[in-house]
Amino acid sequence: MSEWMGLTEDQRKRMEEAESAEEKAAVVREAVGEPRELGMEEMDAMSGGGQQVVIPPTHEEIDIYWNLVESYADGIELRAALMAYQLKLIPFVALPVNHCTSYFYDHSIAGERAKMHRMLDANQG
Repeated sequence: MSEWMGLTEDQRKRMEEAESAEEKAAVVREAVGEPRELGMEEMDAMSGGGQQVVIPPTHEEIDIYWNLVESYADGIELRAALMAYQLKLIPFVALPVNHCTSYFYDHSIAGERAKMHRMLDANQG
Protein backbone atom coordinates (compact mmCIF):
# COMPACT_ATOMS: atom_id res chain seq x y z
CA MET A 1 0.00 0.00 0.00
CA SER A 2 3.00 2.35 -0.22
CA GLU A 3 1.46 4.07 -3.26
CA TRP A 4 -1.34 5.32 -0.98
CA MET A 5 0.80 6.43 1.98
CA GLY A 6 -0.30 9.71 3.43
CA LEU A 7 -3.93 9.35 2.34
CA THR A 8 -6.90 9.01 4.66
CA GLU A 9 -9.27 6.08 4.24
CA ASP A 10 -11.78 8.39 2.50
CA GLN A 11 -9.08 9.66 0.13
CA ARG A 12 -7.94 6.10 -0.63
CA LYS A 13 -11.52 5.16 -1.49
CA ARG A 14 -11.88 8.21 -3.71
CA MET A 15 -8.60 7.34 -5.45
CA GLU A 16 -9.83 3.83 -6.18
CA GLU A 17 -13.14 5.17 -7.51
CA ALA A 18 -11.60 7.99 -9.56
CA GLU A 19 -12.02 7.53 -13.28
CA SER A 20 -9.57 10.13 -14.56
CA ALA A 21 -6.10 11.50 -13.92
CA GLU A 22 -7.66 14.84 -12.96
CA GLU A 23 -9.77 13.25 -10.22
CA LYS A 24 -6.78 11.38 -8.81
CA ALA A 25 -4.60 14.50 -8.96
CA ALA A 26 -7.25 16.46 -7.04
CA VAL A 27 -7.24 13.87 -4.23
CA VAL A 28 -3.44 13.98 -3.99
CA ARG A 29 -3.41 17.79 -3.91
CA GLU A 30 -6.00 17.67 -1.14
CA ALA A 31 -3.86 15.18 0.81
CA VAL A 32 -0.43 16.77 0.49
CA GLY A 33 -1.13 20.28 -0.73
CA GLU A 34 0.09 22.07 -3.80
CA PRO A 35 3.74 21.52 -4.69
CA ARG A 36 5.94 24.63 -4.82
CA GLU A 37 7.02 26.30 -8.04
CA LEU A 38 10.57 25.80 -9.30
CA GLY A 39 13.06 28.61 -9.70
CA MET A 40 14.59 29.47 -13.07
CA GLU A 41 17.64 27.25 -12.57
CA GLU A 42 15.42 24.35 -11.55
CA MET A 43 13.22 24.94 -14.58
CA ASP A 44 16.28 24.78 -16.81
CA ALA A 45 17.24 21.50 -15.17
CA MET A 46 13.79 20.05 -15.85
CA SER A 47 13.76 21.49 -19.41
CA GLY A 48 11.05 21.67 -22.01
CA GLY A 49 7.44 22.59 -22.18
CA GLY A 50 4.73 25.15 -21.77
CA GLN A 51 3.80 24.25 -18.20
CA GLN A 52 5.45 25.43 -15.02
CA VAL A 53 6.93 22.39 -13.26
CA VAL A 54 6.62 22.28 -9.49
CA ILE A 55 8.38 20.19 -6.88
CA PRO A 56 6.77 18.93 -3.67
CA PRO A 57 8.39 20.46 -0.54
CA THR A 58 9.46 17.18 1.15
CA HIS A 59 11.00 13.88 0.07
CA GLU A 60 7.94 12.02 1.39
CA GLU A 61 5.63 14.12 -0.77
CA ILE A 62 7.84 13.61 -3.83
CA ASP A 63 7.46 9.86 -3.31
CA ILE A 64 3.69 10.15 -2.79
CA TYR A 65 3.31 12.00 -6.08
CA TRP A 66 5.57 9.67 -8.08
CA ASN A 67 4.02 6.55 -6.48
CA LEU A 68 0.67 7.83 -7.71
CA VAL A 69 2.05 8.29 -11.22
CA GLU A 70 3.44 4.74 -11.19
CA SER A 71 0.27 3.17 -9.81
CA TYR A 72 -2.00 5.05 -12.22
CA ALA A 73 0.22 4.37 -15.23
CA ASP A 74 0.39 0.60 -14.75
CA GLY A 75 3.28 0.47 -17.22
CA ILE A 76 1.65 2.64 -19.89
CA GLU A 77 3.85 5.66 -20.72
CA LEU A 78 1.00 7.83 -21.96
CA ARG A 79 -1.01 7.35 -18.76
CA ALA A 80 2.12 8.08 -16.69
CA ALA A 81 2.81 11.26 -18.66
CA LEU A 82 -0.77 12.50 -18.38
CA MET A 83 -0.86 11.95 -14.62
CA ALA A 84 2.59 13.54 -14.10
CA TYR A 85 1.51 16.49 -16.23
CA GLN A 86 -1.71 16.91 -14.23
CA LEU A 87 0.36 16.98 -11.04
CA LYS A 88 2.77 19.51 -12.61
CA LEU A 89 5.70 17.12 -12.15
CA ILE A 90 6.75 17.30 -15.81
CA PRO A 91 6.52 19.90 -18.57
CA PHE A 92 4.16 19.36 -21.47
CA VAL A 93 6.04 17.71 -24.32
CA ALA A 94 4.05 16.81 -27.41
CA LEU A 95 5.72 14.77 -30.11
CA PRO A 96 4.33 14.38 -33.62
CA VAL A 97 4.07 10.62 -33.10
CA ASN A 98 0.42 9.94 -32.24
CA HIS A 99 -0.04 13.65 -31.43
CA CYS A 100 0.16 12.88 -27.72
CA THR A 101 2.24 13.56 -24.66
CA SER A 102 5.22 11.23 -24.92
CA TYR A 103 7.50 12.35 -22.11
CA PHE A 104 8.26 8.90 -20.69
CA TYR A 105 9.40 7.54 -24.04
CA ASP A 106 12.56 9.62 -23.48
CA HIS A 107 12.59 9.84 -19.65
CA SER A 108 11.97 7.33 -16.89
CA ILE A 109 9.68 7.75 -13.90
CA ALA A 110 12.50 6.59 -11.62
CA GLY A 111 14.88 9.09 -13.20
CA GLU A 112 12.46 11.99 -12.83
CA ARG A 113 11.73 11.00 -9.21
CA ALA A 114 15.47 10.85 -8.43
CA LYS A 115 16.03 14.22 -10.13
CA MET A 116 13.36 15.83 -7.92
CA HIS A 117 14.97 14.37 -4.79
CA ARG A 118 18.38 15.76 -5.87
CA MET A 119 16.86 19.16 -6.60
CA LEU A 120 15.14 19.27 -3.20
CA ASP A 121 18.42 18.35 -1.48
CA ALA A 122 20.22 21.10 -3.39
CA ASN A 123 17.61 23.67 -2.33
CA GLN A 124 17.77 22.65 1.31
CA GLY A 125 21.57 22.54 1.48
